[in-house]
Amino acid sequence: MNVAIAGGTGFIGKVIIKKLVERGHHVIALVRPGSVLKINKFPGTETRYIYYDSPGQISKTLDGGEAIINLVGIIRETKNITFDFAHHTVSQLLSKGAREAGIRRFVQMSALGVERNIATGYFQSKEAGEKSLKNTPDLDWTIFRPSIVFGPEDSFVNMFASMIRKAPFVPVIGDGRYQLQPVWVEDVAEGFARCLEMPQTIG
Repeated sequence: MNVAIAGGTGFIGKVIIKKLVERGHHVIALVRPGSVLKINKFPGTETRYIYYDSPGQISKTLDGGEAIINLVGIIRETKNITFDFAHHTVSQLLSKGAREAGIRRFVQMSALGVERNIATGYFQSKEAGEKSLKNTPDLDWTIFRPSIVFGPEDSFVNMFASMIRKAPFVPVIGDGRYQLQPVWVEDVAEGFARCLEMPQTIG
């Protein structure tokens, strides 16, 4: 299967690309100019530039694809990119582009906590992105909502690991009752790769 993947330059995306190639898929990595060097070069992959400020070109960029995986996301806003753009607008653009390109299969990364009325820009934008995908006709969609993903290249869990190694004690956040269940990046990547072969995951 020809699988287009947006947001594949992150540490999760690189592992998903590896899993897809191992399962015999051809990967089309959709990258912004300047991001090509972040992609691990696996046999069976190609890179294409995608311009989110040129919506009319997105369907052409997706030409030949049979499925798309959207991993585009940020954990903090900058002056150049907001939560709403990364999680909502990009989802709209990709789902519309996929439909115009004749791609039905669409897999999207969301986040644990969506639909729990958590009033933050991050979760609200993730929910808006989910809704825009679900409301796009003629798409067979699957949405993943993992907890915090950890692995060799993640910045969140490794930050705490570094603190624990260097500090004489570990600080307690809040009242100590907040619980996290991190999930291993290889498991997440395996789930994404497998779901493309499992029609029962649609919807």
